[in-house]
Amino acid sequence: MLMIVRRYLQRLLEEVALGYAWISLLPSWPSGVLLALLTLADPAAGAMGLLAALSAWLAGQVAGADAGERPVCVFNGLLSGLFVAHVWVFGAPVLALTLLGGVLSGWLTVVLGRLAWSLVTLPILSLPFALGAMFTLAAGGSLSSLHMRAYVAPPELLGNGLDAFLSAFGALYFMPNPWVGAVVLGVIALASRYYLLLAVLGYAAARAWLQLLGAAPEHLASTAWDSNAILAALLVGGLFATPSLMTAALAVLAAVLAAWLALALGRILDVVHLVAFSAPFVLAAWLVLYAAVRNTRMASSFNLLQPDFPEASFVRAQVSRARVGEPGSVPLGLPCMGAWTVSQGFSGAHTHRGPWRHALDFIVQCGRQLGQLCGDQAL
Repeated sequence: MLMIVRRYLQRLLEEVALGYAWISLLPSWPSGVLLALLTLADPAAGAMGLLAALSAWLAGQVAGADAGERPVCVFNGLLSGLFVAHVWVFGAPVLALTLLGGVLSGWLTVVLGRLAWSLVTLPILSLPFALGAMFTLAAGGSLSSLHMRAYVAPPELLGNGLDAFLSAFGALYFMPNPWVGAVVLGVIALASRYYLLLAVLGYAAARAWLQLLGAAPEHLASTAWDSNAILAALLVGGLFATPSLMTAALAVLAAVLAAWLALALGRILDVVHLVAFSAPFVLAAWLVLYAAVRNTRMASSFNLLQPDFPEASFVRAQVSRARVGEPGSVPLGLPCMGAWTVSQGFSGAHTHRGPWRHALDFIVQCGRQLGQLCGDQAL
């Protein structure tokens, strides 16, 4: 009984930690532990985020979410809780709103996630949070028991330009502070240096594009264009892609699209006093991924079924090319029959080196122990 409870709690903790990491698109629960501790820099906001994350996890469990869906429920619920804590002063009404937002985010993740995957084979990402947060913000204006939190200007760290870049990472956890952003960026860089490169490229490209178009700063202030651009670049060029010049270019394109959609949706939703939240990032990522995976020349560079750090995806792609050949090549059957023992060693001391480091050894045993020769049949 104790073993069952222990395994259940271990699974819960790992999936909740992974939910914290998914906000930064990091497929690593140890990174999530660090980021969870970071949210507790504001104890009330961190506690409300955790409460919403747990309620979303339970809602997903009730809705039949599997091991791949539950962390997504967690990160959508977590975002909902952090958003509520960021906007309204802590109290019993806000606590009730946090619980409701977590449950709504969890169920929306399961329902919309399965619909999106069945219709267009694309992940739902943080769209459930964006929709739930819009509903919460719209209803919040009619709730007299809620009181808006006063705005507090964040402290300076490195200067206006760099502080704005770092604050975009802190804003991922509704903590638009350059000090918090520096910690988030450090966790990302520790997990993947290629992620760091994509984040810089995506942010710089989106900023340059908006400046080229002459976007009004007052219209960009509430759109979170920078956070959306960074997430789009990380997702398209990192989480689902094998690193290459082509996928890096698509990541930059996704970042520019996300920033432009953030501005456009921000202006549209401002009429009804709503915010787009992370919807621009999701829409931009969907557009680029949908086009890329349906192009026969680019499809092999993306893997929606096995998201991972780009460094790991690059190693898998190298092994696949060494074993099977370049994408589009014709596979041939082996000139042998019967039962074979296949062994493999990577970069051995004397063999499996250079271009042959991923070669396979086929060994016929002929009923004898491994290592004994079988005449002309030995390989």
